[in-house]
Amino acid sequence: MKRQLGTIIDLGGRKISDLSLNEFFQVQKQMFHHGVICIRNQKIDLAHEFLSSIFKLGHAIKLPPQFCLNHEQPNIPQLCRIGNIRPDGTKVSMFKGAEFWHQDGDYWGYPGNFIVNWLLSDIVPNKGGETGFIDIQKGLQRLDKNLQNKLRKAQWTISVREISDFEGAVPSDYGLPEKYVHQAVYKHQLTDQEHLYIGHYNSKLICEDGEVIETKQIIDELLKQEDLLYFHKYQKDDLVIFDNTTSIHKSMGGYGDEPRLLYRGQSLITPFHMDLYKIINKEI
Repeated sequence: MKRQLGTIIDLGGRKISDLSLNEFFQVQKQMFHHGVICIRNQKIDLAHEFLSSIFKLGHAIKLPPQFCLNHEQPNIPQLCRIGNIRPDGTKVSMFKGAEFWHQDGDYWGYPGNFIVNWLLSDIVPNKGGETGFIDIQKGLQRLDKNLQNKLRKAQWTISVREISDFEGAVPSDYGLPEKYVHQAVYKHQLTDQEHLYIGHYNSKLICEDGEVIETKQIIDELLKQEDLLYFHKYQKDDLVIFDNTTSIHKSMGGYGDEPRLLYRGQSLITPFHMDLYKIINKEI
């Protein structure tokens, strides 16, 4: 089956929360294969149906309020409100959150950065508001062979201090190290496929010989290849699920003061959940 970011999964009119465990993990198998999937018409309750699905795949992450840009969903701390609508219904004028290429959770160390994002669309603007994705699993193989070999031995560092949306964040306040060192290429923890892991647009990759390669050079190169790109145009009740390790994403903005609201949850895929996934998929 050809890998394709943004593959639409048809549940035959059912909700993801109604699937059997085997059916649920069949859907997730497709997500890990394609990197990004979308399920339409998911009119699901946040506190039970949405959150329980997130927990079924992995540990539902409760982020500090600052990491949700102080837009966490009231009474459901595992969900962040993405967009310009505050919990009290008021609007943030000209909101620009997450409008840069990045991977969520890169400030956690490997292997604890294996995160799957869930985005449930509620309010869709009349213009803009798409989420962009780049396939950095296929993208690795598209780079020059010499560059691939350099990146396999390259490292880079990340600190929450460097993330523009978290301005003023102090790592020790959140139990995080001042900096964490990542490899620029990892093998996927479930599929064993190599993929880039390059952080955000302004990261700097340090090669074995000391050469510095800027992430933006790699991203700009991958952006020239249309088949590596996917831009999701939301419909109400879309559920977009994606693997943070094999794709890099950003809010494409462009909605100005049009109302936009997504609910985001995150599954941390632990060794326990990986074992469960493997056992169930052997039975499917």
